[in-house]
Amino acid sequence: MADFKPAVDLVIEHEVIAYGTDHEIDYSNVAGDHGGETKYGISKATFPNVDIKDLSEADARQIYFDSYWAPYQMARITDQHIANFIFDLLVNMGPGHDFQVVQRAVNALGNDLVVDGRAGPATIGAINAADPVALKAEIGTQAERFYQELNQPRFLATWLRRVKDDEARA
Repeated sequence: MADFKPAVDLVIEHEVIAYGTDHEIDYSNVAGDHGGETKYGISKATFPNVDIKDLSEADARQIYFDSYWAPYQMARITDQHIANFIFDLLVNMGPGHDFQVVQRAVNALGNDLVVDGRAGPATIGAINAADPVALKAEIGTQAERFYQELNQPRFLATWLRRVKDDEARA
């Protein structure tokens, strides 16, 4: 079963290098970023009740656990590297979108999941049953498609580098 610590460490690492600086680990509010105020990858758009400017790393990690790791049953994924990849994309894409991407990837490998963005038993079972090499490649393909469809060219190259890094680590 997957462990939270290496997955959240990867997320924090990616947030630090998102723009080649400490941009996302420090408070930011970049024009054109739909997330608005951001720190440790936690955005005001997703968490409107969080004081982003005063957010600590410990609080960010707790938000990641409570809002992403636990509800999406990430611990039930048997391959740690696949869990890290999916979790990093879940945080970057936002709730629901990642599991739609994963469900499309699993379906491209011969399954017939309902693409609803939910991490139910069928989705988790299909992830665990898939060949990890084929799954990571297909998740990468589906993630690239998702990011391109967002039509935020300013951030596209960074998002695609993140996907490639996740693929290389998975």
